Amino acid sequence: GFFVSWWLGEHRKFSWVLAIILVVVLEVIGLLIKLPWWLPLIIGVVIVALWRLSMRSTYYRLDTAMMFRDSVHTAVMEVVDKVVDAKGLRQLTEEQKKPILKDILSR
Repeated sequence: GFFVSWWLGEHRKFSWVLAIILVVVLEVIGLLIKLPWWLPLIIGVVIVALWRLSMRSTYYRLDTAMMFRDSVHTAVMEVVDKVVDAKGLRQLTEEQKKPILKDILSR
């Protein structure tokens, strides 16, 4: 017997400290080049908001993860079928071929 496992993960971290530093740096640069004080502040807040929004899960990310999972599963099942055929063993049932998905979308 053998066990096959794969992991798909994405570690994305939003840093409020870095966001505040970005806004402060933009404000300082804006003051140095004599922009109104509110303009770099608004630009910094917009950048931070877009950065924060870009970290949300999207349908594209979920679709990509599911396509990866299905591709790897299909490839593994093809290899398992070839090994089983070569050794003259009983083929796996469709129920045995199903992947075990524990809380894949709850993260």
